[in-house]
Amino acid sequence: MQVVTLAQLQALVRQQSDTRGLSARHPDADLTGLINRAARELRGIVTANGCPYFLTSTSSATLENTRVADEDYSEVPFPSGAEKIMGVEVQEGPEDEGGWRALQPIVWQQRRNNDFRYGCPLAFAVLTLPGATGNPTTQTAGTIGIFPYADSGRYKVWYLPQFTDLSASTDVFAGLPHWIPWIVQSVCVWLHQEDAETEMMSAAAAERNRLEAMIVAELPSVRRAGPLIPRRPRGRSVYGRRRVW
Repeated sequence: MQVVTLAQLQALVRQQSDTRGLSARHPDADLTGLINRAARELRGIVTANGCPYFLTSTSSATLENTRVADEDYSEVPFPSGAEKIMGVEVQEGPEDEGGWRALQPIVWQQRRNNDFRYGCPLAFAVLTLPGATGNPTTQTAGTIGIFPYADSGRYKVWYLPQFTDLSASTDVFAGLPHWIPWIVQSVCVWLHQEDAETEMMSAAAAERNRLEAMIVAELPSVRRAGPLIPRRPRGRSVYGRRRVW
């Protein structure tokens, strides 16, 4: 794991983009904004390729009274601070027995399919995104639909939380090999684009693409290396119930 401070990232960007001494044209505040933009994009790439490193979940909550009136589905809140919804799980048995089951993501147009209208919950879809109203200090809440509806059991939502921007020079970003260079080269691309330095921009973009290919190629091996799965006693299921052979 490589850990760097914001000050170190800024120095690396200036070195790689040949902008040392050009703090008037490219002040540290601008570099910080671009570094945070690149870090957010990197988190999205890693998450989209199946790694849960940045994900978190809501606490489990009841599905009682979540059915939408005169409809076949339940509606639950879009988590506060979520950047992207990655999954919804439901638990139909006793709370202390586990039994969580992942729902299938669908689009709104599939909601009337017979598979998603009857029986236990099978699928989910984001219905509305959180957004600002006419008052900039007021946010409208987002919602997630669960198909078909449930009036018992529990649910939780897995999501990618919003990135907390680096701001102080001592703030740190940690990443696997090639993550830090990818962030640096991404910022270099944007700086060279702003300065109309076509050749340098193309070179930085090629290096960023090379690093991204390596990052994506290495993620499966990282997933296989962890997390560790606890061994369970012979003859018992993952939830501790005795198997019937």
